[in-house]
Amino acid sequence: MGDDTTDKLIEKDKKEIRDDIIKPIKAEVNFMQYPIGNVYAKSKKNTILYKRKFRDGNEEKEMIWRVMGTEAFGLPGPSAIETDLAITKLINDRGWPVSRYLATSLYEIAMTKGVIPKGANIESIRQDLKELVTMNIESQHTFKRNWELDKKKKYVSGGIDAFFHKYEMIVLKNESIPDQIPKSELSEKEKETGISEHVYIVLNEMYTHSFNTYYTRKIDYKYMMDFPDVVLKRLYLILNLAFTTIMNNNNYVKLPYTDFCQRIPLEIQRHISKAKEKLNKHLTTLITFGYIKDFKWVNTKSKNPNDWELHIYPGARANNELEPARPQPQLNFGPSSTEKSGVTETLSHFFSLFELNRTKPTDKEKQQAAELLTRVGSIDKVKRIIYYARIEAMKTRYDVKFFGGILQYEPFALEFMKEEDNKQAFEETHKNISKEENQERLKEDMRFSKMLEKYFNLPESQQRMIKSQAVENASQKGIFYAKSEIGIQTEIVKIMETMVK
Repeated sequence: MGDDTTDKLIEKDKKEIRDDIIKPIKAEVNFMQYPIGNVYAKSKKNTILYKRKFRDGNEEKEMIWRVMGTEAFGLPGPSAIETDLAITKLINDRGWPVSRYLATSLYEIAMTKGVIPKGANIESIRQDLKELVTMNIESQHTFKRNWELDKKKKYVSGGIDAFFHKYEMIVLKNESIPDQIPKSELSEKEKETGISEHVYIVLNEMYTHSFNTYYTRKIDYKYMMDFPDVVLKRLYLILNLAFTTIMNNNNYVKLPYTDFCQRIPLEIQRHISKAKEKLNKHLTTLITFGYIKDFKWVNTKSKNPNDWELHIYPGARANNELEPARPQPQLNFGPSSTEKSGVTETLSHFFSLFELNRTKPTDKEKQQAAELLTRVGSIDKVKRIIYYARIEAMKTRYDVKFFGGILQYEPFALEFMKEEDNKQAFEETHKNISKEENQERLKEDMRFSKMLEKYFNLPESQQRMIKSQAVENASQKGIFYAKSEIGIQTEIVKIMETMVK
């Protein structure tokens, strides 16, 4: 096949992939916050260190994120960081639940990365994979994960989990397939020959778990990859997360200069004039791209950059990304404003639906409710999360006593809402709802939850019989309704109500 034909096929594939990557993807939150490599160029240094002191009660501790390269391959450089982002895109492409075993090719990585899959580019990606798989990470109070037993987020702070590889193994095409890759992941020919037809990337178990518990944030992959350098890509990831989580009521984020630099990572300057010179050019570029509107260096009356902080304001593009996660104007709350009406109404709804014998929330519950409202952006959606948690808790007889008990259900509730696509029940509304309508909704939720609780307390054989009848009843009302969990639950409730009369 001639070069012209090959180039045309590459351009066709590239267009199809670029069209696909317009869609937002989910990036894992820990690796949005902390670096994995050098953003400017390969360096003789084989270690990147992020550290910050914090207080845990009366004890002072230190957060540490240390990335260590090997003597043979060093730390990941700018190209490897971009390859890592392309792998994140490919993980998304394969769908959920995320498998630890990603089968791909150097060609697919190159196309997803946005480079022509030929010669030097392919060799560069091969080298990138070696840098990525050999880097080792130490985490002390930095890598946050949902643990299996209680679903609470905890920091990896010691023991064997404190040291890990993001990618535990990478097998290139035509290499022997190690026993660690399950046979179920292999093609028939691979099972027969034991030689790989693909590039296999094995994800760390904790990293995979983060995806599957939705410890992720949506990012615009195409927009990010169009930035001309890796520093800007890292700034995008850090600010995307910061605007979502720590933006104050004045619509900007406050970032200590030294902490900000460590997260990119950029060399921390000793003089404020040099610090501004190095960082301003990148932030100014983000203004031209429309991602941020403005930034300010806040003078703490010190010449030491360690004592300075940056105030960064989101631009139109960042605001557009934030829209789904923002509260509605009529709610008027934020993470620190825990006494506003949205929080009060949320907790009141929680107490009523879970039939708790108290009406006064703890300070922690107020904070948790405010943060959930901020993340979700709609009090209606929050109420549906509470309802979903009530039903799921019944199934396992989990006795929820405090608001924090429902937070483990948040990612699953949001996915459920999306799959149901029931606009009347789940989509964000912009109209004010009267107290009477709120009371009616609460009564309806309580009626459903009481009947479903009785259902879940029945013997399994009786549950199966009732569910079978409910599915049959639902199928008479349409295919969508019959496949909808809400539809099935509604029919179960109707059957239960006839039984308890």
